[in-house]
Amino acid sequence: MYYTEVRSLHLEVIAEGVETGEQAFFLGSHGCLSAQGNYYGKPVASDAFAKLL
Repeated sequence: MYYTEVRSLHLEVIAEGVETGEQAFFLGSHGCLSAQGNYYGKPVASDAFAKLL
């Protein structure tokens, strides 16, 4: 897993492509604090995004 090697360089890791709760749990249990993907929110059009804010 590249996560350990990157963290040893004192860099922040952002996991991409998280699509399930199991993946999110796995990452969190290994110390990954930042992630993005469809599990957290699907892509939206710019006009719909403005409404979310």
